[in-house]
Amino acid sequence: VDNKKHKNVQAIDLTYSDNEDDIYGGNEKAKLVQQKNFYDSIGIRKVVLLCRYIDMMRQWIKVDEKSSEDPNKLMISTKWKENFKEFGEYFESEMKVIGDEQLQKELDIIKKLSVYQDTVDID
Repeated sequence: VDNKKHKNVQAIDLTYSDNEDDIYGGNEKAKLVQQKNFYDSIGIRKVVLLCRYIDMMRQWIKVDEKSSEDPNKLMISTKWKENFKEFGEYFESEMKVIGDEQLQKELDIIKKLSVYQDTVDID
């Protein structure tokens, strides 16, 4: 198989015998289909979603904390507002697939961060 032309096609050789020791087999080609975001269960899908949520929050705190002049002010850069907007769309679609309305609190936080306009004292 020419892997450059058919990178998702694999050749499979299969040989087997029956109870009378007659041998069967052949060579077949199979197209491999990749599924984006495949999960064994809804529970695993929810865990992955929440881990991505936590990772994003940690990254934002780490990056924007360093650029903040005043540690008592909430700062959200334009880049991170866009990141939150995109992640919010993903989060909302996953929330619907999972069917867990209790994730709404996290979604509301993401949406607020994506449109945040000013700094606020956190004292």
